[in-house]
Amino acid sequence: MAHFATLRDYRFDPDVDDIRGAKLYGDGGEELGKIDDIVFDHATGTIEYLVADEGHGRRVLVPVNEVRMAITGDRDFDSNLTKSDIDHLPAFDEKMLRHDEQWKHYMQLHREAIEERDIAALREYRHDWDDDPVEHMTDDLAHNVTPREVPSPWNVTPIDRGRRDDYVPDLTPQRLAPVFTNTENTSDKLNMVPNVGHARGPAADYVTAGLGPKWNGYQEMIRRDLPRLRGTCEACERERKRVA
Repeated sequence: MAHFATLRDYRFDPDVDDIRGAKLYGDGGEELGKIDDIVFDHATGTIEYLVADEGHGRRVLVPVNEVRMAITGDRDFDSNLTKSDIDHLPAFDEKMLRHDEQWKHYMQLHREAIEERDIAALREYRHDWDDDPVEHMTDDLAHNVTPREVPSPWNVTPIDRGRRDDYVPDLTPQRLAPVFTNTENTSDKLNMVPNVGHARGPAADYVTAGLGPKWNGYQEMIRRDLPRLRGTCEACERERKRVA
């Protein structure tokens, strides 16, 4: 099972712009809380969740793919979550990270809360779609409607004027290998990157690419300091002793 941890009171070099202390805003610009910490993968250093402090000592985990750089600048973060969404997320206690079963149970509750939010949003969308405000024509009237002929513009030249009767367009399929590739980054090729959600690896970095330079720099600092972070981790120390 992947090992996750928080930064707690770990401090980077003085010149590192720390995201802890930044504000998280929700749908409509409502302030949801303050970024108190992060949860990251000890194997890769990848940030998985932001720990948002709602106030009154209650903290929740906000998935990275639910946040983006605030429109007011890269100091704070925006999200499509609402205050109600945050209130329905299970409260987070970093002690859970020390026990696999507790963490697994918490993650199940967290996933269920996110899924319930998504289902509710889909239900609301469908309701709005069904309540279409456009008044539709009755069947009796529809049978008596004759489409109005639309006159052609004066200055339109038929696209086939001057074309030979024996003209046949070349519809031979062309290979896409020179255009799309996932093996080489060059200026004349496009990389096809899937929408991967929580997937790890290069595609995961693509998901968070829109969070801005502040985020990217912070992520790199965590990866750079991984040896030091692992050195203060009780779980990592127990694993080293077990292997030894």
